[in-house]
Amino acid sequence: MSRDQRGFTFIELLVVLTILSLLTGLAMPQYQLVRKRARAAEAVGAITVVRHAAFAYNEATGQWAPGGSTGQVPAELANYLPNGFSFSQRDFDLAWRHTTWLSAGLEVSAQMVQVFTHDPYVCDALYHLLGGNGNPDLLASCDGQIGIVTLYVET
Repeated sequence: MSRDQRGFTFIELLVVLTILSLLTGLAMPQYQLVRKRARAAEAVGAITVVRHAAFAYNEATGQWAPGGSTGQVPAELANYLPNGFSFSQRDFDLAWRHTTWLSAGLEVSAQMVQVFTHDPYVCDALYHLLGGNGNPDLLASCDGQIGIVTLYVET
């Protein structure tokens, strides 16, 4: 029987499988980074939706919606959000915050959307997607345990 009719040897198959496993091992970390960056992009989209809902509420009522718990849609914003929109996502939770305080006898308020995540890479990617140091309305704490990204809403 000639070499062309026998097929592959066991050694040749092992070499091919070894090369494929090495290539897979090199590609998987990059794939994971791409997935986490996609999660951060989803969070940016969710922030945009909440900001638009908050502005719509403010336009309709003349005031800002009161803040809510992390992961819970504030009742006041529910009618301004798309059907089925959730503040609790797979890799992050959202929160709408509204605070008011007195400063030099004047009432000052701040409105913000916060993102909480347990994935430091998602936190870091989100921070950079939102403008990083170049965005004065952005604060982030990505310490490896829980990441919090806060985006203040302009009035």
